[in-house]
Parts: sequence; C-alpha cells; structure tokens
Amino acid sequence: MGRMVIQFAQLSNLEIITTCSPNNFDLVKELGADHIFDYNDPAAPEAIRTLTNDSLTLCVDCFSEQAGYDFCSQTLSKGATYVCLGPVQPDRADIDFRLCMGVLYFNAPFLFQGQVMEAPLERFSSAVKFAELAERLLAEGKIKMHPKEVRAGGLARVLDGLQELKDKKVRGKKLVYVL
Repeated sequence: MGRMVIQFAQLSNLEIITTCSPNNFDLVKELGADHIFDYNDPAAPEAIRTLTNDSLTLCVDCFSEQAGYDFCSQTLSKGATYVCLGPVQPDRADIDFRLCMGVLYFNAPFLFQGQVMEAPLERFSSAVKFAELAERLLAEGKIKMHPKEVRAGGLARVLDGLQELKDKKVRGKKLVYVL
C-alpha cells in the first residue's frame, strides 16, 4: 500500500517523507520519496519534525497498527490530518483522525468491531472516481504495481498465504494463487 501512496503523492507534486526498513530505501526513492527514515530509529520522529520545521500536515499510515500511530503522531503538527487503514487509539485531539478502510467504499453495510456500520454513499462515489483515475494512470505507465509471486495450490493454499501475511513473512510483493 505504501508504494501506491508514494506514487500518487509524487504525481500530485507533494513532498514525500516516508519510513521503511533500510533494505527498501532504494525502492521508495525510485518511486518518488524525497526523504526516507528508518521506522526502527527512535530518533526518526524528531528528525522528521526538524525536517518539516514542525509543519507536517498530512500523514497516511499504511502500517496502521498502534505502534504506527504512536510513531506518526510524534511527527505531526497541530491541526494535521492522520489517515490510517485500520483501527488505532488516537490520543491527540489536535489532529484530524480519518479511518480509510476498504469496506467504507463499497456502498453496503458492514460489521466492524461487533457493530453494523453503514458505508457513506459519498465514499462509494469517490472510490469510483479514484478507480477510474488509477486505471488510467496504470495504463499510461505512470504508476507501478507491486511485484507478484504466483503460487500453485489454488484456494486450498490461500489460507497459508494469509497466515504468512499475518505473520509478516511477506514483504514487498502480492501473493497470487492459480485456481
């Protein structure tokens, strides 16, 4: 997901500050990142604040676990927008917290943490527009998809791949199973 965010931000002429492991520094630089920090470096949040002169106003957190939020919240200025892909517990009232879960874009009710939630119609409309834009940019070669690893075994092996994802054994690629 982070690869795609970097590419769309680059196409939008935004200055891109990203975090990743050092073995991905070259990749994110190639995709358009302007400034790259090691997410395991405890000094990174302060370095980002210094780089931005405490003026970072937008963060898209593709890690979207509490540790990711804790890191990102240290980098954001007051009034900033923090976007994440999963539930975290924000502790700063001075930032705009936005949850960007895929199910919000399907125009159908969904179950979230034991509650039935309605997906806002405007999210579906924006998803359709974005899908059309993404399809065009992909066809024009302006964005690059993740590398894929094609695996045999069909549906019977998909659960194995999901477990690998859960165990964080898959990095930097998409798993594709031949049916």
